[in-house]
Amino acid sequence: MEAIVMSKTGNIETINLPFLDQYKNKIKSSHLKNDKLNIFNSEYLVEDVWRYVINVKNNTIIKKEIKKTIKNSYFSDQLATNAIGSNILLLLESPHRYEYIFPSMKPKAPAQAKTPGGAGGAIDKYIEKVLLSLNNNIPDGTYNLIIANPIQYMCSLYHILPEGKINTNIRDNTWKALWELESIKSDFISRVSKYDPYMVINCCTSELKQFVTTELQRHNINNIFEKDHPAMRWMYEYELKD
Repeated sequence: MEAIVMSKTGNIETINLPFLDQYKNKIKSSHLKNDKLNIFNSEYLVEDVWRYVINVKNNTIIKKEIKKTIKNSYFSDQLATNAIGSNILLLLESPHRYEYIFPSMKPKAPAQAKTPGGAGGAIDKYIEKVLLSLNNNIPDGTYNLIIANPIQYMCSLYHILPEGKINTNIRDNTWKALWELESIKSDFISRVSKYDPYMVINCCTSELKQFVTTELQRHNINNIFEKDHPAMRWMYEYELKD
């Protein structure tokens, strides 16, 4: 099965996703165009967000919520481009189930699952501990925490396929197919460069993490730290330490 990918500049490309052939007759016509999957475009793109202000002083880290301007987000989010000053960039992987309003598929924001076992809830509960774990690498000061997905489209296809659960093979293979497009990598690096982060915390899922780190390093983006994805992983790590 093929899929249409429209870049932010309007350039249209096609990728091949043969592992989806078995689902071709089970995908809603609203998600198809000329029998090609048609969800990798601006209508389904989840924008990066600025979620917290992080205050660091004397090896103490305190997060504060900001004024909410993204109506559909569960958290107090603004667009990442609104953040002014020093930034800490937390990278996930790609939007998933809770990042969309169902069944309309209207995007919300990154990391929307609100329980401690979900990405958003884990970031809310454990981000101070995660930052403290980075070996005192954060100088005293005030930082904006930006949350972003290297790929801003739903690679798990959770709301598109009839499985009703995440299939990690489908997610990873879709992500890799999109990542091969220069337009996807170029957009990612453009966003990161715009945020000019003091540090990058790469929390991409394990199978895909090195693709992201390698691309960052290729563009001389430094001060990169790798951590597990917050969904489930952070809760187990930091609850056991409490």
